[in-house]
Amino acid sequence: MAQPREFYERILNTVDDGLWVSDHEDRILFCNAAMRRIAGVELDAIIGLSVIDDFPEETSGQLLPYYARARESLCPVNYEIEVVTPAGRHSVQAGSLSPQVIDGQFAGMICTIQDVTEARHTEHELIEAGIRAQRYLDMAPSIIIALDREGLITLLNQEGGRILGCEPKEALGRNWFATFILPSTRDEISGVFARLMAGDIGDVEDYENEIVTLDGTRSRLIQWHNTLLRDPQGSIAGLLSSGQDITERRQTTQELEKTRTIIDSTTDAVLTTDLEGTVTFANAAVAELYGYEPEELVGQPVSILWREEDMPDLLGAIELLISGQVIRNLEALLLDKQGNEIPALISLIGIRDEQGAVVELLGITKGIRSLKNAQEALKESEERLRAAMDESPFPVAVVDDLDQTILYWSTSARRLFGHDPRTTAEWYELAYPDPDYRKSVIDRWKPFLEEARKSRIAVNTGEYRISCKDGSVRLCEIYAQFIPGNLIVRMNDVTKRKQIEDALRESEEKYRTLVNNTQQGVVIAQAN
Repeated sequence: MAQPREFYERILNTVDDGLWVSDHEDRILFCNAAMRRIAGVELDAIIGLSVIDDFPEETSGQLLPYYARARESLCPVNYEIEVVTPAGRHSVQAGSLSPQVIDGQFAGMICTIQDVTEARHTEHELIEAGIRAQRYLDMAPSIIIALDREGLITLLNQEGGRILGCEPKEALGRNWFATFILPSTRDEISGVFARLMAGDIGDVEDYENEIVTLDGTRSRLIQWHNTLLRDPQGSIAGLLSSGQDITERRQTTQELEKTRTIIDSTTDAVLTTDLEGTVTFANAAVAELYGYEPEELVGQPVSILWREEDMPDLLGAIELLISGQVIRNLEALLLDKQGNEIPALISLIGIRDEQGAVVELLGITKGIRSLKNAQEALKESEERLRAAMDESPFPVAVVDDLDQTILYWSTSARRLFGHDPRTTAEWYELAYPDPDYRKSVIDRWKPFLEEARKSRIAVNTGEYRISCKDGSVRLCEIYAQFIPGNLIVRMNDVTKRKQIEDALRESEEKYRTLVNNTQQGVVIAQAN
């Protein structure tokens, strides 16, 4: 038995979606209760109105094209439109238009309506939020990436694309481990990921590993911070990671460690201070030189290493360094932890920042106590040697091999010859005033010098007549010997010996003449 019309109307009035029915002349015959809420007016104000002619443009204007299409095609049509309801409220409505057909002719329309204003507003907000979130992700200075349970990339920001050498959309859907992890570590890292997804291990919040760019030409070291993603039921759904490219930082750290190792291995004390003179770094060698452990000096004023009377020099040096000057091998007396004076050589330089401004001061100090002691011993030895040479009866000269300057002229040479020459050229002029004889001396001298230079032993160059300041002439044997950088010349005065030899020779000649001319036989016998 057919149910009465009121039965169906009661059913339709219980649904949340609006519904109205028009006849073949497009006049509204029925509206359910939900239409009162959607339209904002009483239903009596709508019943009997023409869908096409009786509603204002802002109410039905966008619906009519859909209505006409359904009417003409006699097929259902879905729609979503923005309207102003009869009550004047702006809303977004969606639904369907279903033509009623009798004997192939249009007999009316059933229209369902949903007010989707809030839903569309929420969707719009979600879209805007997504856009903002993506914008924030793209502004982030680190790589941000999301993986699903299979290790496929579901999200990648712009910085991630830059580091990986591709557009973010190129990476979406790719397997992270197969594409961007080095083969040498792929099994290890993918194994950790698999255990995370299985829940076998807890969160691995921090992790470091190398990744490779999409084209495989460049690797980068990334420090990761990881968070597990979970679905509404709390099950693990994937992994969200943010990563910092620490390649340069790690390289810099390694270089700094290498530099620190070099600095700590040097025997020179190395200090850095700020511009106020507070120590900011000290290497291991400060303990040997100053008696302080490095950590004892850091934070202390560098002035504790300087004598009170030298403080003006320290302040002046700091001013020079700040102005950009460099101080090299400054000799100073510094103080150790016990207050003892330390003879030292100091080199100072300003450390500049990227803008070129001096921001720190670097000092390198070499203790020279042993050098000073050696210098004193050498000086004492030289003085003893000089005294010995001055007292020697043999005149001695030391000549610079490069510029022929006479570096030393013994007292005995000055006493014997009366000359005090400063160069070899001046000596030749004084000792050999006759030009011809001087030339012959120089010519004789040259081959002996070459022999002495090669052999590095004393070479007797022969006998020479030397003119003295008082006009006398001395006959001297001259010996030449080279030591590094210098020529040692020793002169042996053989004048008296030659005079005696000449006298003996003359006496012998006279005696021989006497014997040869006597009329008596002469026999010379040697006593037993």
